[in-house]
Amino acid sequence: MIVLKLIFIIFLLDVFLSSLRTLYFFQLKEYRFDKIKTALLYEGQFSKYFTFYRVLLYISVILTFQIGSEFLLYPLLLSFLFNIYQTCILGFLRPKFTSKSLLVSLLHFFILSQVLNLSLDSSSMAIVYLLVPFATTFSVTLFKPITFLIKLLKIQQAKNHLIKNFPGLKIVAVTGSFGKSSTKQFIGKLTNSLNSVVIPGNLNTEIAVSNFVLKRLPKDTKILIVEMGAYTKKEILRITKITPPDISIVTAVDKMHLTLFKSLNNIFMAKSEIIAGLKPNGKAFFCLENSNIKDFLKFLHENYPLDKRFISASTSHKSDYHYNYISNGFTRNLAILESNFKFNLPFEYLIPNLILAILVADELNVSKKEIQKALNEINQLELNIDYFENSKYKVLNDSYNSNLKGFKYAIDFSRQVKAPKKILLNSGIKELGKESKKIHQDLYTQAAEAFDEIILNANYLKKYIPNKHKKKFTVISSSKKMQEYLNQIPKSTYIAIEGRNFSNVVPFLKQK
Repeated sequence: MIVLKLIFIIFLLDVFLSSLRTLYFFQLKEYRFDKIKTALLYEGQFSKYFTFYRVLLYISVILTFQIGSEFLLYPLLLSFLFNIYQTCILGFLRPKFTSKSLLVSLLHFFILSQVLNLSLDSSSMAIVYLLVPFATTFSVTLFKPITFLIKLLKIQQAKNHLIKNFPGLKIVAVTGSFGKSSTKQFIGKLTNSLNSVVIPGNLNTEIAVSNFVLKRLPKDTKILIVEMGAYTKKEILRITKITPPDISIVTAVDKMHLTLFKSLNNIFMAKSEIIAGLKPNGKAFFCLENSNIKDFLKFLHENYPLDKRFISASTSHKSDYHYNYISNGFTRNLAILESNFKFNLPFEYLIPNLILAILVADELNVSKKEIQKALNEINQLELNIDYFENSKYKVLNDSYNSNLKGFKYAIDFSRQVKAPKKILLNSGIKELGKESKKIHQDLYTQAAEAFDEIILNANYLKKYIPNKHKKKFTVISSSKKMQEYLNQIPKSTYIAIEGRNFSNVVPFLKQK
C-alpha cells in the first residue's frame, strides 16, 4: 500500500512539473499558435520540450496498454527522474501569475483531474500523462473567444478615455523591425519639457497599449509616445485606431519575424500600416541610413503616390534633412537643423534613431537649446544596450534582444576593444524561418574572426556553426555551468552578450 501511494505521489509530481513547463512555454509565446509553431520548427524548442528521451517515454507509456499496465512504473520513474534533471538544468519553469495564466492553468489541471477521476488506475494515469500538452492546447483554445471579447471591450474603453479626457493629446507612434525601444526613449528624453510620456518596455500590442492608457497614463500628459509591434498584418493598424498618430516613425525594416511574415515585402506591408493610421495632417519621419528604409520609402510612394507627409533624413543632400557627424571616442558632434549638437553616445549605430528623435522634437517645437540640454543627458538613458567595465571584465550588454544590425554592430564594436581575450555569448536570432541557417552562418563566420571564444546557449544552434571555426564554439545551456565558466575567465576579459537568453548573466558580471 505504501509503495502504491509513493508511486502515485511520484506520478502527481511528474505531471505537475511537466504541466508547469508546458504552461510556461505557451505563456512565453503569448498563447499564440503561430509563435508556438515557429518556436517548435525553427528555434529548437521542440528538442527542448520533446527531446528524444521524452518521445521514448511517450512511446513506453503507449506500449503499456499492450504489454500490461504494471509496466507503467518504469517509464513513470524514468520520466520523473528526467523532469528532475530538466529542472536542475533549466530551472523551475512555470508561468507568471496573471489572470489569464491562472485561468488557463486551472482549466488544464481540471481536465487532467477529471480524466484521472474516471478510474484511478494505471490506464487513467497513462492517459493523463499523454494528455498534458493537449490539455494546455485545449485550455488556451477555449479561452481565446473570451480573451477576444475582453480585448475588444478594453480597446473601446481606451479609445473613449483618450477622446474624453485627452482632447489635445499629440501621439507619436514608433514601429520598425528593431530600434523601436531606443527611438521612443530618445523621443521621450528630447520632449520631456512638453510633458511627454513613453509607454515603457515592450508594451506594444493592442491590449498592452489599451491597459496603459486606462490605468497608467498621467492626467497632465501632452504627448504620448507609443511603440507599435506586429507579428501579423493589421496589428499595427488596429493599434493606430486606439492611438491615432500625429507623427509616425519607422526605424528599420529588416528580416525579423520571417517565419510569421514569410517575406520582406509582407513586412513592408505590415509596417506601412502606421502610415495608413496616420492623421491626414500628420507627418512620417525616416532615416535613410536605417536598414532597407530607401526600399521601404519606394514601397510607400508606390502605394501612396500623392502623399506629401513623408520626411526623410540622411547624410545625403537628396533627403529633406541633411546631417553629418564626427566622432572622438564616444563623443559625437552632430550637424543638423542648421545647428551643431554635441553629446556622448557609445553606440554609433543608434545615431540614425537619435536623428529621428531630434526631428520629432523640432516638429513639436522644442527649442534647439532644450534639445541640446536633453542631449547632454542622453547617455543617462537606460538603453537596451550598454557597455561597462569593472575590476575583472569589460562587458558589452546587448541582452535585451538580438537583431541583424545590432549583432553586426556588436561584432564591429568588439573589434575595436582592446583586451587579452574576447568572448561572445549568443542565443541566436529568433523567427528568421528558412533564412535562419544562412544568416546565422554569416554572422558566426564574422564573429569567429573577432572573438577568441563563442558560447552558445542551445544545442540547435550547433547546426549553424561554420566548419572552419568549430573549435571556437561551445554550447553551455546550464546556468550553473555558465557561472562556473565565467568564474574561471582571466582578468580583463572582454565579454559581449548578444541575445536575451543570457540576460541572467549580466547581474553576475556587474557585481564583480
